[in-house]
Amino acid sequence: MSISKFYTDITEKNFKFLTISSCFLADLAAALYIYLLVNDKSYFEKYIDTVQEAMRQSNPDFKMAVDPNFLNQLWGVVLMTTLSMIMIFMVIHAIVYFFYFKDKKFAKSYVTFYTWTVAILYTFTGVKNITNPLGFITISGLFSLYIALGFNQKKKAE
Repeated sequence: MSISKFYTDITEKNFKFLTISSCFLADLAAALYIYLLVNDKSYFEKYIDTVQEAMRQSNPDFKMAVDPNFLNQLWGVVLMTTLSMIMIFMVIHAIVYFFYFKDKKFAKSYVTFYTWTVAILYTFTGVKNITNPLGFITISGLFSLYIALGFNQKKKAE
């Protein structure tokens, strides 16, 4: 079955469910991707070491002694801030998807733009990371590409 035939035969309600499901999958993939990046404490420690080295190079007399408890607390703040931002992102997108389902023009424009953005960025990011566990984001990008092409087919049919 061709993509144009599929999208001309699918009902508007089913297309909305498919689109919202795809976008929600992309949201979950983004949340997991960001969480896996931030949750790597060794990356955080490497970043702190880089900052300390830069400070030492700019001022050789500066002796920086950072309490390990402070670094653990700072890492906890970074994790909690990241999780809070992910939750805000998910709630805002849930509201947009609700309005998209209710045929609001701004929501349809946003979802259309979002699917194209996800299709391009997630696919390239996933291909770049295909050899490590973060490559899973490619699946969401390709699925979003299919939905984005569906928006084009629906627009041609109008």
